[in-house]
Amino acid sequence: MRKLRMVGLRRVSTKDQEDGASLEVQTNACEAATARLPEKWEFGEWYGGVESGADGLKPEFNRMLADAKRRKFDGVMCMDHTRFSRSTKDSIAALAILEEAGVRLFMLETEMRLDEPDDMLQMDLHMAIGQHFARKQKRKSIDSRVLRAQQGLPSAGRPPYGRVFNKLASPPWSIDPEAKRFIEKVIKLYLKGKTWGEIAAQLPGKVDENTVRRRVQAAGPDYTQKFTIKGKVTEIVTKIPALASEEDLKAVAARSRHNQLSTARKRVSPLAHLVRCGHCSSVLSAHALSGTTWEYYRHHMKTRKPGCVVAIRADKLEEEVFAQMWTLFRDPKKDKYKALRKSIGEALNEAHNNRAELESERADRVAKLAGIEREQDNVVQSVAKSGPAMAAKLNEKFEKLEATKGLLQTRISEIDATLPTLEVPSDLAERVDALLGRFTKYGGPMHWTPEQQEELATIMIGGRIHWRRPEDKGRGIFVKQLEGGGWTYELKGSLILASGTVGDVSVEDDHNNRSGPDGSGEIPGHALANIARELTYTVQHKAKRLSA
Repeated sequence: MRKLRMVGLRRVSTKDQEDGASLEVQTNACEAATARLPEKWEFGEWYGGVESGADGLKPEFNRMLADAKRRKFDGVMCMDHTRFSRSTKDSIAALAILEEAGVRLFMLETEMRLDEPDDMLQMDLHMAIGQHFARKQKRKSIDSRVLRAQQGLPSAGRPPYGRVFNKLASPPWSIDPEAKRFIEKVIKLYLKGKTWGEIAAQLPGKVDENTVRRRVQAAGPDYTQKFTIKGKVTEIVTKIPALASEEDLKAVAARSRHNQLSTARKRVSPLAHLVRCGHCSSVLSAHALSGTTWEYYRHHMKTRKPGCVVAIRADKLEEEVFAQMWTLFRDPKKDKYKALRKSIGEALNEAHNNRAELESERADRVAKLAGIEREQDNVVQSVAKSGPAMAAKLNEKFEKLEATKGLLQTRISEIDATLPTLEVPSDLAERVDALLGRFTKYGGPMHWTPEQQEELATIMIGGRIHWRRPEDKGRGIFVKQLEGGGWTYELKGSLILASGTVGDVSVEDDHNNRSGPDGSGEIPGHALANIARELTYTVQHKAKRLSA
């Protein structure tokens, strides 16, 4: 007579129990109980491990049921009812499979007869109690992990890449320097136009492109932990040290959006509301040509006059404008901002002279004003000592002095209002470097997304243009149509910094020689008014025509 084949089903709910004695206790108890059974049994395979009875049948449990259907064993033994399953629904299905396969079920030496109603009632009671206990434990676990997350502690999923948590430290979160260098290198390559796959191929070790992308996406200052409670997802955000600057992360997000393929995506026109007709100064609007991928900056029909530009290809104008802006940032010797610095320096000298002239004029008018006030005092004293005839003449003289005094006071007020605008910020060069450095670090215009081009153009022009605002009349990209076909343009604007503008400068450049009209690599400039308020420059393309 052959021995009956017994298998064991053991289960623990957490890794801590697996590391402890729970699995070993279950193993020893079941093997000892099998030896005490009156029939001859031989113990075979074990099923189970780290599982959760509240979440339904796990892979190991499913494997045991599949083997039962194939009659690979005659009996299944558990240490107690809670080790079988805590889900009533899953247990009923599993018991039906065992009964159909003719497999017997043991709780140590006690056999649970699957065709006996009393035994099944006992199983049902134990399973219901076990399921209730599992639900309570699950809810307590979620509540505990949510509380930990609200305290800024990691309690759900993997910890954020490149950050180290030490609850004894203050602050508890710190940055892994190696991870920070990794993220900075990846972002630099990505903003230079590399794809995630190309970046992954350049990195040491086996790092796939999805891992690289996810690491960069998780490099920000927000650590989000998600919990599902009663079918609803709760997110808890904890502030942690970022592996990259906010500006770089926004640039990565912008390029990522730009790289996404979407036929429904609307084209971003970086020069929209900035291009103007060089003949009438009307603002041109961006329009796509139906049935093509071409887009034009078009003149509105109602404002178009003889000599006005009708339309110009957007891609060709944008290519020329942004290439020209790039030459303002760097010269052939890679000396940053040399052209702008020279123009700014000349503007500062001009502003210094203007300020000195105004201060001298103000001092002269203040002295004249003081003299008039003394003369008025003398007139008042003479009126008190003179007769009626003389008093009338003195009164007429007093009124003339009062009129002159008013003119002097008005001019002094005008000078006082103008002098602050001629004050030159001490950190002017640093502010220019900080602003333009945001764009030069991405490489040339061919690496910029339309959103970055739009931001740069808006900054260089001095903000969006509204045709009804008088102060906007002198700013923009002024396009003119040339005889015989083609266009030329002038770019006039104010370079605006985050905390204001930096100074007035005018720059002219011959398009055929981007190193400078005189071949010196420098662009001449001259100062205008309001040095501390605007950095105004003009770029004129005189020789090259932009074809249709």
